[in-house]
Amino acid sequence: MKNKLLFLSLLSISVISFSFGQKMVRLQLDDKTDFVLQEIGAVLHQGKEGITVTQAFNGNIKAAENKDAELKEGDAVILMNGVRPKTIKDFRKMYDSVAKGEAFKLGIKRDGNPVIVTIHKVEAKADPHMRMMPMTMNTDDMKLLPGIGIIDDEGKALKLKDMPPNPEVAKGSPLRIGDTFNEINGKSITSFKQFNSLYKKIKPGDSVELKIVREGKEHIVSVKKPERGGPVIIKSGKP
Repeated sequence: MKNKLLFLSLLSISVISFSFGQKMVRLQLDDKTDFVLQEIGAVLHQGKEGITVTQAFNGNIKAAENKDAELKEGDAVILMNGVRPKTIKDFRKMYDSVAKGEAFKLGIKRDGNPVIVTIHKVEAKADPHMRMMPMTMNTDDMKLLPGIGIIDDEGKALKLKDMPPNPEVAKGSPLRIGDTFNEINGKSITSFKQFNSLYKKIKPGDSVELKIVREGKEHIVSVKKPERGGPVIIKSGKP
C-alpha cells in the first residue's frame, strides 16, 4: 500500500489523500489561517509575522507549467500580483480571482532577499504515483489529543502511541511513547472516550496535569493544551 500525504482540516473535517514518497504526513489545517497551494504542494500559514510557507513539497506533483516554480519552507509571502495580502482570507480572495490557466506572481522574501515566483493556476499533475481521494475524518477516529499525542486504547490501559504532532510541542513534552495514563487533572480515566471528553473541557492555553506510569513508576507531569489551528505534522515511515 502506498504511503500517503494527508491534509486534514479540523474545522471542515475534510481530508485529501495523496500518495507521496515514502512518508506519511498529516497536516492539521485551520481554514482561517492556512491555505494549500495545490499547484506546487505548498502550505501557507498566517501567523503573527504575516503569511509564510510552512510546508513545501514541490517535486513530482507539479504540472509542466510549474516545473520551475518553487517555494521553500520559511518563505514570507509579501505580495500577490503586486498587492500585499494581510491575511489568508485576503490571499484566498486574490487566488480565487485568478482564472484557471492564468499565471500569478508571488513576491517572496527568502533569507532576507526578494524573490518572484510565477505559478500557473492549474491542477496538480496526475501520475501513477499520486491519487486524490476525498474522505471524512475526525480527531476521535485518530485518537489524537493535541498537546498530548496519539492514544493507544487497544489494550487494558491507555498508552501514548505517538508524540504530539507539532514538532515544537513534542520536543518540549515531558511525555514519552509508551507512557500509561491513569488520571487527568485528578480524575481517573479508563477509556479514550472519557479521556477525550475531559480534555475537551479544558481551555486552550491551560495547563493539564497527568498521572502516568512509566517503567513501573508513577509520575505526575504537566502539559499545556495548545491553541487550536495551525499546521502540524505527523511523520512515519509506513502507514
